[in-house]
Formats: sequence, C-alpha cells, structure tokens
Amino acid sequence: MAPLMPQLEGRRRWFLSPDGELNRIPYAALSDPRNPSQRLVQNVQLRLLTSGRDLLPTDPAPNAQPPLVVAGPDFGGVKPWAALPAAAKEGQQVADQLRARLIEGSAATATALERTHGPRVLHVASHGFFLPAPTGGDPLLDSGLVLAGANRSGLPNQPKAPAGPPTTRSGASLDDGYLTAKEAAQLQLDGTQLVVLSACDTGSGTVQGGEGVYGLQRALTVAGARSTLLSLWKVDDDATAQFMRRFYDLLKAGKGRMEALVQVQEEFRTNPPVRDWRDHKYWAAWQLSGDTSPLPGL
Repeated sequence: MAPLMPQLEGRRRWFLSPDGELNRIPYAALSDPRNPSQRLVQNVQLRLLTSGRDLLPTDPAPNAQPPLVVAGPDFGGVKPWAALPAAAKEGQQVADQLRARLIEGSAATATALERTHGPRVLHVASHGFFLPAPTGGDPLLDSGLVLAGANRSGLPNQPKAPAGPPTTRSGASLDDGYLTAKEAAQLQLDGTQLVVLSACDTGSGTVQGGEGVYGLQRALTVAGARSTLLSLWKVDDDATAQFMRRFYDLLKAGKGRMEALVQVQEEFRTNPPVRDWRDHKYWAAWQLSGDTSPLPGL
C-alpha cells in the first residue's frame, strides 16, 4: 500500500474494487501502514465494491419481505457432509433475534431458497463448497451451498448415477442438495438488503483477471442483494455461531453493516468468548461487500 499513501493521506473513506487475487485478501486483518499496532479498518471506513451499482443511493424496497433464516440442513447421511449442530442452534438464535422465518432440517432445501422472494435479510448457516472442475467448465458451477439431501448425491462436479425419480426445482433443474453460484444468480433477491452465508469458503471462487471472482458473491449481487457477508476460508462451527449472534446484536442496536462487522472482529481479536478465538483464522475470514449502511427497524 506504500505507493498509494500520498494520495490517501487524510482520506477517511476508501472505496476498493479489487481484481484478481486481491479478492482473496482478508482486509479486516490488515494493519494500518501508518499505525501498525491497529487494524486498517479501525481508522478508515473501507468499502468493498462489486459493481458501479454499489455507489448508487437506494431506498429500502417497499416490497421487501421479513427476514429469512435457512439453517442446519439434514444432509441425508453422514458423508461427505457432516451435520453441523452449532449451525442449527445458530439458525434458531438468529431467527429469534430477527423475528425471522426459519427453515431447517429436511425442509432446508435448494428448492426452498429458489422459492424465496426478496427477504430483507437472508441468513444461511450450512456448509459451503469450492471445488473447481477441470479447466474449461463453467466457473459458476464450482462453488455453492450444501443443503438438505446433498449426501444422497455425493460431491458436486462428480458424475452421479441415477437414484430414482428426480425431484424438480422451480425451473427444470434437479434438487440434488446443492445450490451452485450459477443457480444462486437466479434467486429473487430484489429488496434483499443483506445476505449472510454463515458457511465455509462462501467468498471463494474462480478468479478471472479483469472480472473478479466467479462465485457466490457475484451471483448474489446479480440476484439483487445489496450487500453480502461471506467467508474467505473454512470457519469454525462454534465460533461462527457466537460471531453471528454478536453481529446481529450490533445491527439491531443501529450500527452500520461495516461498523458492526469491524466491532465484532475487534472484540474477537482482543477479548473473545474463547481465548483461542483471538487467532485471525476465527474472525478475519468474514468479508462484507456492497452497502455498509445501518438497517433501521431490524
């Protein structure tokens, strides 16, 4: 960052539109080059942009629906995806905090998400995946969310033998227990102010120079979400549940989306509920893109 500092001197709001591998940087963990003992986001209002649309002022959509929480899917077995007990508890906790509709267990399917219409906040607590297929495939099929029934289909991007009559989703595709980024781009998220994917690797994707990352973040923006909170690597089940509880407490108290994220990350870094959670791997994975303003009346 040193070459940029003369132009950034005195500037307290930085708008950053990263390209290529810069999308993989955990900006929340960077130290301030002017004061290395502090994190950059403590001294600068940092806003990550996904498109020019992020700079346009918007009013909350009048037709936005109440918040929706999808959590603790029943994967239909124990392999390859293990159950996430803390994710199920997290779903109940967040649903109570937001007075949200909760979809869980065997009902937490890709079909249920596809039938959703613009919840003001969408929170999904499950597994995420980033499994690049051989070169030449569609990069938006390489990443996604793991939902109910996925263990009956095996891993994504793998040949599958027919297993009886297919279950159709909205549209003509099959509900195999996975929601790929390509399918997420077709979700109906107009009016959705915030999507939180409380899962591993949800911010990962295939990097293409000049185009950014082809993955869930891009897909959700295309679908209409005004902001996303995703993870850059694998995250701990229990720590994530506590992290999200605190994040929503701060949002409900009137904090802006980025302000709330910075505060809870600093709390984890300095005085977390569990001492080991001070390590950056527990808190720095979470990256907010898009609108950073408060969500009044949440």
